[in-house]
Amino acid sequence: MDNLNTHRMSSLYEAFPPAEARRLSAMERQAIGGRVADQPTLRKCAATWESDRNGKFNRIDWQFRTDDARIKLRRLYPQISAT
Repeated sequence: MDNLNTHRMSSLYEAFPPAEARRLSAMERQAIGGRVADQPTLRKCAATWESDRNGKFNRIDWQFRTDDARIKLRRLYPQISAT
């Protein structure tokens, strides 16, 4: 009887803080990708994914600097008036 909406991404954001929900979302997309029969299989998939991911040492390739980001994304920053 699985009547809950726990298979939706929004459920992660309801249950966890945003940073943790994004982290679990990446694991679901990259490691699991569907239903898992039982908990031991889930643990094995997660451990394999974690080991592979940690072994890659991926780096972030920032496309622009902070000043550029503030210009391009200024609509996301609050407007503060100096009055």
